[in-house]
Amino acid sequence: MGAQEAWHPGALWYVSVIATEAVLLTFLEKTGRCITDFQARKMAHAGTGLMLLQFNSELLEARTIVYVIGCGSLAVTWELLPGLRPFRFGKPRDIGMTVYSLVAMLWFWMQLPIMVLAPMFFADPAGAIFGKWLTSKKDQGVWNPVWWRAGSAMKTVGGSAAVMFFTAMTFASPATTLQRILVGFLAAMAEAIGGAYDNLLLVIVVVGSRLLLDGPGSDLFSIGGWSPTPANSVFLMPRYS
Repeated sequence: MGAQEAWHPGALWYVSVIATEAVLLTFLEKTGRCITDFQARKMAHAGTGLMLLQFNSELLEARTIVYVIGCGSLAVTWELLPGLRPFRFGKPRDIGMTVYSLVAMLWFWMQLPIMVLAPMFFADPAGAIFGKWLTSKKDQGVWNPVWWRAGSAMKTVGGSAAVMFFTAMTFASPATTLQRILVGFLAAMAEAIGGAYDNLLLVIVVVGSRLLLDGPGSDLFSIGGWSPTPANSVFLMPRYS
């Protein structure tokens, strides 16, 4: 099948996506009484990733928006703007949020297919949420032992299983079921040992695996080729020609 012309969204579409993200962040910032800092952080992580998946990195306007949002996030996180405090679910000079923003901006600067980063957007928060939820059920007999501990950080079997599952499910096609399971396992190991840099290590595993599966002669600019179309403009998925 021949390649289709990439869909170029209008200004109103961009505004609606950004407005939705702004509403989400404002909601998370103002709901400290019912949503914990931990829950808000993971929801912001996944929600921002979902927003980024709506953008085509080959389009200048999309790249510009990502640069502006990323630089703004870094300025707030590193307290470079007087009077603006970090989000309640972050902390000053937050390494995790810094790595997240830098990886996203670098990806768009290189005009790479954003779908490849889906495991970073969803697997990491899924592991944290499921792991914590299962641990909270300990008194009800739910088995979720800690298998990795480094300083104050720890990883549970249930949390790492969630990282593995969501990585396997969101890993960019084409890949067999076995390949997805293996990549998911490696991503779970990387997320566990990565500490504050878990997002970076997870991306390295996912991208490295994609290049390996694509075979000799593949490079970053040929992985997961896709282009958005009106039919899938809300939840973009990779499309191959």
